[in-house]
Amino acid sequence: MDVLLRAAVDREAVEAASTASSVAITPPRVCPDTLVSSRSMRFVEDVSVYDKVQIAPGQLFTKKWLVKNDGNCSWGVANMIISCNQDGAGDIVQPLPNVVAGAEVVLCATLCAPPQAGQHSWKVVLRDEGGLPFGSTLRCEITVGLPAPSAETVDLGSESVLGVKPGPFVQTCCVRNNGGDDWPLNSQLVLQGENTLAGPTSSLVPRLAPGEETQIKFSLIAPEAASRYTTRWQLQDAEGNPFANDHTLTVSIDVVRPRAKFVEDLTLPQGSVVLPGQNITKTWVVQNCGDAPWPNGSSLVYQSGSTKAPKLLPNVPAGAIVNISLDVTTPASPGPFRLEWHLQDEDGRPFLGDWHLFLDVDVQEPPPSPTPGASSSPPPSPVVSVKLRDPTKGTMRRFSLTSASFSELVEKVHATLGEDSIIKELSFVDGDGDECAVSCDLELAEAVRLAQDGILRLGCSVE
Repeated sequence: MDVLLRAAVDREAVEAASTASSVAITPPRVCPDTLVSSRSMRFVEDVSVYDKVQIAPGQLFTKKWLVKNDGNCSWGVANMIISCNQDGAGDIVQPLPNVVAGAEVVLCATLCAPPQAGQHSWKVVLRDEGGLPFGSTLRCEITVGLPAPSAETVDLGSESVLGVKPGPFVQTCCVRNNGGDDWPLNSQLVLQGENTLAGPTSSLVPRLAPGEETQIKFSLIAPEAASRYTTRWQLQDAEGNPFANDHTLTVSIDVVRPRAKFVEDLTLPQGSVVLPGQNITKTWVVQNCGDAPWPNGSSLVYQSGSTKAPKLLPNVPAGAIVNISLDVTTPASPGPFRLEWHLQDEDGRPFLGDWHLFLDVDVQEPPPSPTPGASSSPPPSPVVSVKLRDPTKGTMRRFSLTSASFSELVEKVHATLGEDSIIKELSFVDGDGDECAVSCDLELAEAVRLAQDGILRLGCSVE
């Protein structure tokens, strides 16, 4: 101010002198050292007691801010004025260090949390020796309340990450109060995320003293589909504030479904012929193609064609093969007979995979018995044939007779074609219906002799 005042006085003198004389006078130049100083401060970051941190009523704490002198001069003599809740009453005045321009410094304020629960804040303003503010306004915000309760999981129970079957089940876990104060009244477990196990969305937990443990039970429902399912619950106080470290209880299960695969029919394959009223035993070869043993109480149940009681199944390990047998009585009337079964667990839930087993047979009457005293018909004689080449015409000819007149057949061929023919193949169909053909190189005359001696009886083809 003095410099500016002196400059103004000098200008007035120059103007007066110029009026009295024509001599030009240059005004004095202001030196840079005579510029006005500017104090300033810029907030950089919080160093401690971050916004809305929970602090117990009446607890002393130290708030720290990192700031920078971004002015062009030192702060000099200045103070830090701390006001609670934007209310001037009870302001705290602390002297500031003399921070040089461009330097950073940590400003500290020791404060006391009010006794009232809720949100509380302070603002901090820097003022110079004349009381004028400069720089940014600093703030501190806290949440006053009881110390956050704390918990730890002691045991998640036997169901966690183990196989369970679809349907209701109870999950038990054990937790401990590992904090320094009692858990608040009406604390609860609150579901976090998707409710994959159809459990409660919230559940009250008892009030525990430090070091005490309690068991918490969940009534859950495992889905039908075989897969892994995970559900989480968070411990919170009555106002919804999470326990320390956001403690959660996690239940993770594998839902398993038994599986089976048909391998083969060991007895009575499809289309087998059986008698009416016959007691038969059907046996299948079946494999456990799942990842777990078949559960206790699994059974083979008639699905159609019978009302018999289910057959209990053994506890077959994963990957093992087992024979499953059933005794069945066929119906009294002839015709197709088909039964069907399926494999199921103790709750009636079908196995996964190829779990249908079948019995598919044909019930037929036995052949009629011969009448006593009646003459039995002689078995049919084997049919024989002679295939040969006619030496006079060069063509093939065939003669067929029964074996009883085979010699006559050969003699007939001999008389017709002479002795030059050669038998190339013997063939016949015997009384059982079996066919046979044998290659040979037999003169017809020799064939006549063998037929007359009874040696060649079954038949021949002659060329």
